[in-house]
Amino acid sequence: MNVTKSGNKMKVFIPIVVYLVSIAVFSYAKVVKIHVLSTLAGIFALIFLPGYGAREIIDSKIRGNSNIVLSFVMGHMIQLLNTFLAWILYILFGGVNYECLIIALSTFEVVLLSYLNSRLKSLIGENRWKKANIDKVFIILSLVYYILSIYWLSYVYEPNSDGAAYLDVARNIVTRGKFESNMVMPFSEWMNIQWKLGGDLSIHSFAIYNIALGFLITGEISLLSAQVFLIFTGWLMMFIFYEFIKDLLGANIARIATFLLVVHPETLAYTTLVGGPEVTSALYTFLSLFFILISQRSKDYNFFALLAGVSLFLSWYTWYYNFYVLLSFLGIYYMYLLNKHEKNRTKLSHVLISYFCLSLFVFEFKYLPLLIVEHLKFAIQIPIIFILSIVVLYLKNKKHVLQGLISFIVSLSIVSLM
Repeated sequence: MNVTKSGNKMKVFIPIVVYLVSIAVFSYAKVVKIHVLSTLAGIFALIFLPGYGAREIIDSKIRGNSNIVLSFVMGHMIQLLNTFLAWILYILFGGVNYECLIIALSTFEVVLLSYLNSRLKSLIGENRWKKANIDKVFIILSLVYYILSIYWLSYVYEPNSDGAAYLDVARNIVTRGKFESNMVMPFSEWMNIQWKLGGDLSIHSFAIYNIALGFLITGEISLLSAQVFLIFTGWLMMFIFYEFIKDLLGANIARIATFLLVVHPETLAYTTLVGGPEVTSALYTFLSLFFILISQRSKDYNFFALLAGVSLFLSWYTWYYNFYVLLSFLGIYYMYLLNKHEKNRTKLSHVLISYFCLSLFVFEFKYLPLLIVEHLKFAIQIPIIFILSIVVLYLKNKKHVLQGLISFIVSLSIVSLM
């Protein structure tokens, strides 16, 4: 018994030691300007290792063994939230040393997650490194994606106007610790004030943070480094899309759907153009829906409702159009999950209500009336989906689900009118 306890205590230090060595390699590569080594070591130390600790906790909640690539997704989420914290500190206290802050926060998170994982009592096997659960077809699709994306780079010589603005703010974050732009916006004086405060942070802020994170990890501030990291972000989006469809409809359909996503020109364009926040926002929209799906396999479903809400927060503050996409899709998604997990209908209603109460709280709905007027064609279908959902549920006489959906719609309406 004592040997087992001492062995568990020793395991706490393994990821910490690996992290410290990786950070040392990353720092050395940045000093001597070996950008390939800096990129690989930075992704491993700052994204994979914190994300691996978060993935371990998720596995303990679902009593299963998730795909190891989920570690990269969770680590990416952690670093975007760390950058968001850096922005808050900038607003409160002025300029911050972005690199030192990210490394300090990452060190704390790796230590904390290692400690928490050592305390968890999981029913999963100890050696998860040998059970990465990576589909061979997904590996092939990943290779196809990277080859096509690299080839697509030859068609992109410069960013568009939006991309230039994002690159400018991201450069100032990394080099000066200031979340502001040097650009003078020609539209109005108010636009200049907004960009001096870090851009329009209610719409595209996490797209900028993602580029700043790419600058930090690659050790180079250039269009190419932003493109390389955005391609990596697109691969994470592709992975979550694959896992989401596989859980929802099966592996074969997921493979076909992911192949169509990989070879689609818009996917390749948005991952190399650095002109918009679409890829990063799509990643967290799919991740939000994925957490709702796997919440049905866990007793601690509120934990996944929280993760889904945080994911949606990242998605909306990256690109607000996904607000309409998600609401249009939610009614159909709700009914499908209900038929698939009918025994969990109360749990599902609870997850969705908790999920939206959290996500709506952090979303600035003062923009919503303007967006609905400006983009009415996106908003018209939303109430139609809700009405059809209520009618179908009423005809099926599922009173508990009907009450849950009505409660969700009421809470959505109240918060949106505030």
